[in-house]
Amino acid sequence: MKIIERISFITGLSSDKSKKVLEEVFSALDLTLEEYITKRHNELSKDLKNDQIYVIIQNEIKNLRFKSKPLSLRQIRRIIYG
Repeated sequence: MKIIERISFITGLSSDKSKKVLEEVFSALDLTLEEYITKRHNELSKDLKNDQIYVIIQNEIKNLRFKSKPLSLRQIRRIIYG
């Protein structure tokens, strides 16, 4: 059984949606910490202010695959703006 078929079977999603899920997972796993922070900031900046965004990102990276020390809000801001 191919992975797309397996995802469809397990989740009940169509094969097109299962393929999209798999692409999103692989895309997320391919990002560096800096790329993730920049990407996530761009996504959140449509609806939130930076002070809120930095806290959200700080909390998210604690639970993601990145092996790094916890980042301060200042470190996150410096990654985004240099």
